[in-house]
Amino acid sequence: MKKAIFLVFALLLTLPVAAQVNLNVFTGYSLSAFEDQEEAASAIPLGVAVGYKVMPQLEVGGEVNLALPGYAFESTIYGVDFTTTFHQNLFGVYGRYYLPLQTVSPFLKAGVGLYTGNITMEGEFMGEKMDEELDMDSAVGFNFGAGVMLKKGFYGEFNYTIVNRASSEDDEDGSGESFGANTWAIQLGYRFKL
Repeated sequence: MKKAIFLVFALLLTLPVAAQVNLNVFTGYSLSAFEDQEEAASAIPLGVAVGYKVMPQLEVGGEVNLALPGYAFESTIYGVDFTTTFHQNLFGVYGRYYLPLQTVSPFLKAGVGLYTGNITMEGEFMGEKMDEELDMDSAVGFNFGAGVMLKKGFYGEFNYTIVNRASSEDDEDGSGESFGANTWAIQLGYRFKL
C-alpha cells in the first residue's frame, strides 16, 4: 500500500505543467471519535497541501496533516492519574470536486493516506514521574468531507476520518489489538496560487 501511495504522488508530479498548482495551509479543531472512548479528546490540526486543478471542477493533490499536540485522555489506574496521548499524523492524497458558483465554490472531498504516530503515557506515582511510549502500527485510512472555497482564497471544510490502528506492543508476537481511531475536524485554510 505504501508503494501505491508513492505511485500516486509520482503521478501527481507528472501532471501537465499547464495545470493550475496551488499551496494550501490550514488549521482548525479536531475531535476524536475513537472506538469505545468514554469521552472525546481534542487536537489542533495543522497542515499543508499541494493541489493540481486538472479540470475546472476537479483538483487532486497531496497533504500532510498533523494533529497537535495529540488526542489526550485522562484516566486513573490503581489510584494513579495518567494522561494517555494518541499522536496521529496523515500523509495522504485527495481529490476535490467543485460546484462552480459566482462568489463561492462548494466542494466535496475524498482522500486516502497513511496514518502514523505513537502513544505516550505520563503519570506520577509516589512522587516519581512515569513516562512510557508505545509504538502504533501505521495504517491506511480514508477521509471524506465537504467545504466551501471563497474567491479570495479562504476556505473552510469539514472532514471525517476512518482508520483502524493497532499497538504493535500488545501481544508477544507484536500484533496488537486493532481499534478504530476515527476523528472529525473543522478546518479553515488559505490557498496560494503558484
